[in-house]
Amino acid sequence: MNKKLRPTIYLSSFHDVTPELLEKHGITGLLCDLDETLVGHNQQDINNELISWLDSMKKNNIPVCIISNNTQKRTSQFAHRIGVPYISMAMKPFAFKILRGAEVINTPKEEVALVGDQLFTDIRAACNAGIKSILVDPMGNQSMWYVKMKRTREAKYKKHFTKGC
Repeated sequence: MNKKLRPTIYLSSFHDVTPELLEKHGITGLLCDLDETLVGHNQQDINNELISWLDSMKKNNIPVCIISNNTQKRTSQFAHRIGVPYISMAMKPFAFKILRGAEVINTPKEEVALVGDQLFTDIRAACNAGIKSILVDPMGNQSMWYVKMKRTREAKYKKHFTKGC
């Protein structure tokens, strides 16, 4: 199996990422994909689960930064509404904006993890940047056609992963 596609941790959802789990893995800062990771594709609605999760991260001094391949407008509007920094047009799986995200949250890259729903963009980007990765199942099924095609390819890898820490 390609090591660049193996996540450090595989969970069902972002809300399974807890301060206790992060501490266990030496993670003190998070970079989070936006679409299909924190909310459905291009959704602006912020649900109570997301607010509660962000509050938990904040209370435990775990900075969060959104890092998305989506547009400046989409990413900034959402990030401002939840009060976190962001990087848009991240060009994942390339590493340079992932490393910039670690700087934005002022966390050494050895203590940063990227939370995302895609192996070929999010998990590979984390690996390319030399940081930990947390794969979560995608929210909803409103992905773009090309993402849906990648999901079929991802399935053959994901069957080898075990959920949990």
